[in-house]
Amino acid sequence: IQEGRGSGTTTQAVAAKTALFGYVDLPTMMRAAVKGAPVIATGVLLQKTPMSVMGFADRNIRKPEDIKGKIVATTPGGSNEQIWPLFLKKTGLKESDFRTVSGDAQTKLNAVFADYGINLVSSGIITHKDVLKDNPDLIRRFMTANTKAVVGAVKDPQGAVDAMLKANPKAGKRDTLLEGFEQTTQFYADGGKSPHPFQINDQTMTDTVSNMVEYGGLEAVAKKDPKAYYINDFLPK
Repeated sequence: IQEGRGSGTTTQAVAAKTALFGYVDLPTMMRAAVKGAPVIATGVLLQKTPMSVMGFADRNIRKPEDIKGKIVATTPGGSNEQIWPLFLKKTGLKESDFRTVSGDAQTKLNAVFADYGINLVSSGIITHKDVLKDNPDLIRRFMTANTKAVVGAVKDPQGAVDAMLKANPKAGKRDTLLEGFEQTTQFYADGGKSPHPFQINDQTMTDTVSNMVEYGGLEAVAKKDPKAYYINDFLPK
């Protein structure tokens, strides 16, 4: 498992076959796919975007207009960079209302985008379309393993965080990771209670494409076939 550098960069790696699978923001992947990148989602874990604007509590940032006059850090090539213009349009903010600087994920530490009408699917697993025909059994086994991991993690979040830190000691502080994980599970299908996470809801994906076309700069041709961007066939039955 390699550490990514944002969803845009990870999508490029999968499209170039330098990575077999990637865990990315789906709207970011769709931007690449509609332009010809041969990638497709084999499962969506977060059925609603948890992405947000975050800041220190003492700065008193409670609503979008509180960002005015502040400095906002974004990750170049990251999924937030793709959705940020949509957030501005939905809230009436302008780029001139604040100053933007670039930084990595560690520099971004409170408005949740979904609270302002940005209803999009979020993170999921993608692969190159060639793998669908060249090695379908690998995809099936990979998605089965990921499904079992998610179900187990929902049942034992503390154990999941311990496993994460064992695999990557630099992943973060244990308490912060645990809180983040417990808050994120609400964005799984059925709040993480489904026996088969990663199941992609057709209507949710259609709504995501429509929102991205209307507000996010996605080419209108994407609305012709939202199902071109995902497939459920490799998930456990």
